[in-house]
Amino acid sequence: VGRGLHLTDFERAGPNAMRRASDVIVMGEMRDTTSVDTGFEMAMTGHATYSTLHVDTPAEAIDRIISFYPFGAQASTANKMLSILRMIVAQKLARRIDGGVIAFRAWKVFDQETRRRLAAIPYPEWASVIRTECNAAQTDFEAQVKRAFHDGHIAFETAREVASLTPAEARELLNVKEEERG
Repeated sequence: VGRGLHLTDFERAGPNAMRRASDVIVMGEMRDTTSVDTGFEMAMTGHATYSTLHVDTPAEAIDRIISFYPFGAQASTANKMLSILRMIVAQKLARRIDGGVIAFRAWKVFDQETRRRLAAIPYPEWASVIRTECNAAQTDFEAQVKRAFHDGHIAFETAREVASLTPAEARELLNVKEEERG
């Protein structure tokens, strides 16, 4: 979608993509209500729809999408999203000690039980629940960096940055003393 291309806006791209009878649609970034509505429409018609969103964690994705809408439409948007959402994956790339790059991923699967649990509470509380569940399942960035750090793949500062921790929080998570940070 863009100027000079065949499709100039998401309002035309969504129906065009669905008309092609594909099973999977990769739509690019959700960055406003039009693109989010288009993604919702494609997903609600049974297409596996993949999109990107600039957020740091799976929990933040929920709040970000809902925040595109005016307050009066947020509850219905949250319910619509909950009915179609299957998984959120957040990714951060970082430099390895050996100079290579390593991808860290935090994720949350939205199975029927998760959808039931979230539907039973107000949507402003969803991010907190998702954050807690990712932590418990060790599908958060903290668990990923802890493994990579202890396996010798990343430095202390890299682990701290990827997990978005203060130095003290990182020392506690990684179980290192100040002089061992290296």
